[in-house]
Amino acid sequence: MPVTKPSPKKKSAMKPLRGDLAPDRIAAILKGLDEAYPAVECALVHSSPWELLVATILSAQCTDVRVNMVTPELFKRFPTPAAMAKATQPQLEALIRTTGFFRNKAKSIHGAARKIIADFSGQVPQTLAELITIPGAARKTANVVLGVSFKKAEGVVVDTHVFRIARRLSLAKGDIPQKVEQELMRVIPKDRWIDFSHQIIHHEGYECLPNLIQLGLWLATQTERLKFGCGFNVLPMWHPLRLAEDYAMADIVTGGRVIMGVGRGYHTREVETFGGPLLDADKNREMFEEGVQLMLKAFNEESFSFHGKYFDVPPPVDYRGYRMKEITLVPRPIHRPVPIYMPIASGKTIDMMGKYDLKGMVVLNGEKILDDVIRAYQEACAKYGHQKQLG
Repeated sequence: MPVTKPSPKKKSAMKPLRGDLAPDRIAAILKGLDEAYPAVECALVHSSPWELLVATILSAQCTDVRVNMVTPELFKRFPTPAAMAKATQPQLEALIRTTGFFRNKAKSIHGAARKIIADFSGQVPQTLAELITIPGAARKTANVVLGVSFKKAEGVVVDTHVFRIARRLSLAKGDIPQKVEQELMRVIPKDRWIDFSHQIIHHEGYECLPNLIQLGLWLATQTERLKFGCGFNVLPMWHPLRLAEDYAMADIVTGGRVIMGVGRGYHTREVETFGGPLLDADKNREMFEEGVQLMLKAFNEESFSFHGKYFDVPPPVDYRGYRMKEITLVPRPIHRPVPIYMPIASGKTIDMMGKYDLKGMVVLNGEKILDDVIRAYQEACAKYGHQKQLG
């Protein structure tokens, strides 16, 4: 009796992407980005691959605007890897201090210069595998240099903006940049990898003038149990008492489901539009610290006064036959003391957070920088009598 061999099973074809990752939806997103940002460029000012590498290293936890203010003098003093390799640590620290975490960054750019001289004949390498061996140049930095300077797409740049927007658009679900990059590489055509990141970065930067407390209050009306963090209300954009009033009302109405957060500012035009300083970093820092002091008084004291360089509360004004000496915030939050979160962006920021016992938040950093930041925050808190446990 003849034996019939079973016919081999046909391999099932890969199912086409549907829903959020459907090709037509991806094409529509890319088309929209092209129309909005047709001639997008890297925001970091540079004139060579070496300058871009250094600028990208300095941009960690720092705005591109601030980096662009620092690099002209840095590159004037040390224009090449050979020149920077001869610089001293104190020389580099003094030039890049305002970018935050300047000691670690000075070590990185000095180490990068020495590595390029020793291993790459003074030239920035043009492969991902080689670039990530350079101090301070993790995958994101390497992708920036490859894409902008050498027009090579070996990956997708995933910074804070791309990470956030890619997830918001449901293009990725990963919880770390590396996972998001791999997901984007699967759905974004390779010839769009370079421009896509720059377009997304520009897209998130323009133009949002938010009152995050009011946004959190509205979101709380649409939910029952979720809490909403205000990450972050840019304090120099708002009068601290008006911000304190808004938060107090949100705290009362939502039963404590809106979490307070403050920051010094990121988007230059956004902050300056409201009359707050950001280009002047020292003035921004002074005004921010006074704002924090005034807001804490409003939250925690039944009645208070504050007389500083930027805020005078109550002002020395005679009205209706008398001069007021103290005021009270009405309403006051019902959940006190109010926990206030703040992004950790620099050494000076960390010291101030420890001083006022503000809670810290760090996003998208390498393991070494993250460890340094957390330990510095713990030490700053202990310095002012606020003990924090690692874990």
